[in-house]
Amino acid sequence: LRAFLRAGHELVDPAWAEPLREELRWLGGALGPVRDLDVLIDRLTAEVETLGPDAAAGSTLVRTLERERRKARRVLLAALDSERYVALLDALDSPAATIADEPGLADIHAAEHRRLRKAVQALAPDPADEDLHRVRIKAKRARYAAELLGHAAYVKAAKALQDVLGEHQDA
Repeated sequence: LRAFLRAGHELVDPAWAEPLREELRWLGGALGPVRDLDVLIDRLTAEVETLGPDAAAGSTLVRTLERERRKARRVLLAALDSERYVALLDALDSPAATIADEPGLADIHAAEHRRLRKAVQALAPDPADEDLHRVRIKAKRARYAAELLGHAAYVKAAKALQDVLGEHQDA
């Protein structure tokens, strides 16, 4: 939703959208650590099984990460049980405050696609992880703009790119 609000920022009242984006960023900050630990634990659990005599050390690491995940989950559950979260849900239930019909969705998608293309072209032959992560974010934004437009083929291709870059990021 944050990406949708960013992609369509010229179509909605910033006084309505920016506080909503900030609250969604807060919620993402509570969700992210749990998700990241889920991915890491899943990956490492599969790898530990291949370690043979070193599996015990790997299992200790996984148990440590599981404790960290339980802590992160408590933080997440507290966020989901907070008045702030209820207020966010109420804000999401209110109608969007639109300010313009221009630019059109095609213009928004074209701009996001240009940003993605420029970022890809700027990549070094052996790009840094941070640069690939930035490209993934731009691909996500271009994808969401394409979804607003109803451009299914672009959405599919952008999702495939996001998946590959996401696998790299998670690794």
